[in-house]
Amino acid sequence: MISRIYEHYNGRALKREYNFEGDLSFNEDYSKQFYRKSRNEKIDCFRIYSDNETKTHAIANSYFVGVDWIIEKKKAIYIQPKLDDYSDNETDYLQMLFSALKHEEVSKHTVELFEIKWDKPTIAITQQEDLLTPLLIV
Repeated sequence: MISRIYEHYNGRALKREYNFEGDLSFNEDYSKQFYRKSRNEKIDCFRIYSDNETKTHAIANSYFVGVDWIIEKKKAIYIQPKLDDYSDNETDYLQMLFSALKHEEVSKHTVELFEIKWDKPTIAITQQEDLLTPLLIV
């Protein structure tokens, strides 16, 4: 029910083939967009391209880390922080965030930094995949 992928799965904004294990139709594309109010623009968090002819999917994802529904109550995606290029360590996004928030000027630009969809069904994940609890506790 949940597909796991790294942030910037392909290291660029290009799409790359990804197997969603038959849970998605090949007849339509899927996407999650974020509306950036400050620039009045929509940005893809992720976009899944479907190819009915080859029966494949490809994904392009941006600076999105977290969990969301691809198809509500049916198929979810978990995009985890990217790995450090030189080791198997994930990028410590919380340390980066808290370090940046110490500066008043930076904190003015974080209003749209994360979103919690209280009105949507929950998505079951493991404790290691829980990226949100540290933000709720702070």
